[in-house]
Amino acid sequence: MQRSNDIDSARAYCVRLAQQIRASGLGEASWKAAFHREPPSLADSTEQQIADLLESNPRAQARLAALVQYPPGKWLLEQELAARGDWPPPNGIHKDVYQVAQELDLQGICFSGGGIRSATFNLGVLQGLASLDKLKCFDYLSTVSGGGYIHQFLASWIHCEDRAKVQEQLSPIPGPPSTRTVWPDPLRWLRRYSNYLTPQVGLFSADTWVAFSIWLRNTFLNQIVLVSTLLLVLLLPHFHVVSNGRTAQFFLQHGGVAALIVLAGFAVASCVIFFTQLKSPPMDHCHPSKERGFGQPGVLGCVFLPILIAVFVFSPYLYRSSFWSGVDLPNRKNPCPVAIVNWPASTGPVPSSSRLFISHLHMLGPAIDPEYCSHPATRL
Repeated sequence: MQRSNDIDSARAYCVRLAQQIRASGLGEASWKAAFHREPPSLADSTEQQIADLLESNPRAQARLAALVQYPPGKWLLEQELAARGDWPPPNGIHKDVYQVAQELDLQGICFSGGGIRSATFNLGVLQGLASLDKLKCFDYLSTVSGGGYIHQFLASWIHCEDRAKVQEQLSPIPGPPSTRTVWPDPLRWLRRYSNYLTPQVGLFSADTWVAFSIWLRNTFLNQIVLVSTLLLVLLLPHFHVVSNGRTAQFFLQHGGVAALIVLAGFAVASCVIFFTQLKSPPMDHCHPSKERGFGQPGVLGCVFLPILIAVFVFSPYLYRSSFWSGVDLPNRKNPCPVAIVNWPASTGPVPSSSRLFISHLHMLGPAIDPEYCSHPATRL
């Protein structure tokens, strides 16, 4: 049901935007520039066809909405005023919806997010407005996150009692203007259960460990995307598409060349950033047309690309550092030491110490029949 309502709203906005485009006298060139591909002529298209194009091209819809100054928020305000019976204007008078809202002197208040800290602060704002008898002056309340927590508390309280009584109980004590000596039950309940994420506190409580598990899960899921992307970049030199690891092997054998490339990459990026800021310092926001940025191609080519090359060259050393250093392991007599391991002539960037480590692991294993070892089929 909710999905159907969202689709109906999106369609209704596109139809209204098509009417605004037609009424604004938008030029044919501006109309075509908003689309990635050549659209039908604006003059030959009906409002229904324009709405269909807008609904199937969200980017073009956003560009055209900016050109005719009819964003979705403006359409939403029209729907709100229509629900109040104040839109469209009577007697066919042409007025902008923002002008109508201003004439109606509608007031709203917004509460930001921030968890229980934001909810606590917003409760203090409500109490301050209540003490000044200003709570009744607002028509709308918009909240998010922690602000939504106090929003639902207030909405539920007003729903159970009238707004005047809620305002009287919200006034801070001791007065004036409040004559109460104890806090009302809703406020005491709110403070008693303010720890809503982990109601049962304590290191060994189930709520604490559930909250920790949720945090650990969400952190892992968010970070695994970034870590996987970085690891992909670091593993590029070891793919078989780069001559079976020869590129990484070259950098490992020529540490001086690799160090120069890494230092040059970071030096180029640092110098570009430094001299760009030195030559073109940030302008004031009153004259944005005078600001001269480096541009996206310049940043990608002169900052990002050198750093990417430096990381590419340095990654074989990070890769190799994860292997065993080559310290001898306890030896054990074995009739078939490492004969079952048929090492290739070249293993790319894998250091010889790793092969020695695997050999020692085989030597630590149980004794093997010599005939088994000498059989060609047993060699890997």
